[in-house]
Amino acid sequence: LYILAGNELLVKAVTQEMSRNSVNKIPELIIVSVPVRNSRKYHNYFTPTNSQTIGDGREIPGFLADTGKGEDFMSFLGNELLPHIDSTYRTLPYRILNGHSLAGLFTLNASLVKPDLFQAYLAIDPSLWWDEQVLVKHLEGNIKDGKYPEGAMYIALASRQREGRDSMDKPIINFSNQLKLTGTEDLYFRLQEFPEEHHGSVPILALYNGFQHIF
Repeated sequence: LYILAGNELLVKAVTQEMSRNSVNKIPELIIVSVPVRNSRKYHNYFTPTNSQTIGDGREIPGFLADTGKGEDFMSFLGNELLPHIDSTYRTLPYRILNGHSLAGLFTLNASLVKPDLFQAYLAIDPSLWWDEQVLVKHLEGNIKDGKYPEGAMYIALASRQREGRDSMDKPIINFSNQLKLTGTEDLYFRLQEFPEEHHGSVPILALYNGFQHIF
C-alpha cells in the first residue's frame, strides 16, 4: 500500500485493525508512505499540468508557479521507489495507490498514464477540478481510443454542503460517470458519497470502505 502525503498513523491503525485475525477483512499490508511535507511541493508533484487557478476559479500565480511536475514524480515511483521496495521487502505483485485531495488527483492520473505500476486505486475526495477538469477530459479521450482503466478503483466523495463545494463535487461525478460507461469487466469500480462528511473528515471512513471494496 503506497500512501501519498497522507496520515501515516491513521492508515496504519485502520490496516492493522482490519487485518487482525479476529477481524480478517483484508490481508496484511506493507505500508509505504511517500510524504511531501512542503505545501508548495505538494501542489507541484501531484498535478499533471501547470495551472495557476484553484478550484473556485481564483488565480494564484506565485503559489502555483511550478505545478505540473506529476510526470517527474510518476517516474520517481516507477523507476526508483517501487523497484527499491520490491527488491528490499517480501512483496507480492499487487500494489495499491492511495491519495487524498491533490494526491487523489495523482492517484487517478496514475491509473490512466501508468496502469502497469498499480493494480488498485483508492482516491479520497480527489481534486479533479484541477486545470478545468483536465483528467476528466483525459479519461474521455482514452475511452474514445478504447483504452480503459483496469483493476480495482474506489473513489470517495465528501459532499457536506459548504461554499465552493459544488465546483469540487461535479468533476468527481463526471469522472465516475465516464468510468461507468466503459462497461469493461477489467475495472472493478465504486463511487461512494459521504453526505455528512467534509474534505478533512472523510479519509477514515473512506479508507475502511475502500479497503473492503478492493478486497
